[in-house]
Amino acid sequence: MPGLISHFQELNYDVVEMVLADEDSWDRYVAAQWLNVRTWLDANPDDELAPEMRAELDREPLRYTMFQRPLLGWGLFALMKR
Repeated sequence: MPGLISHFQELNYDVVEMVLADEDSWDRYVAAQWLNVRTWLDANPDDELAPEMRAELDREPLRYTMFQRPLLGWGLFALMKR
């Protein structure tokens, strides 16, 4: 993150606000996507995309917890031009 803040400064912006995710909020963000896929699958079992979406839902929770969770997060930055 220090590199990102430095980059904003190099672009002549001041950081005036930021909201950063912790692991819990990131988990909730990702898991909400899985719920949306599941809800869609329940409503559209015969759609041509259903097998692809089912495969994604089968693999992504495990993949996320094994490989992505320790590395990903999100943040919102409010900037003002100097």
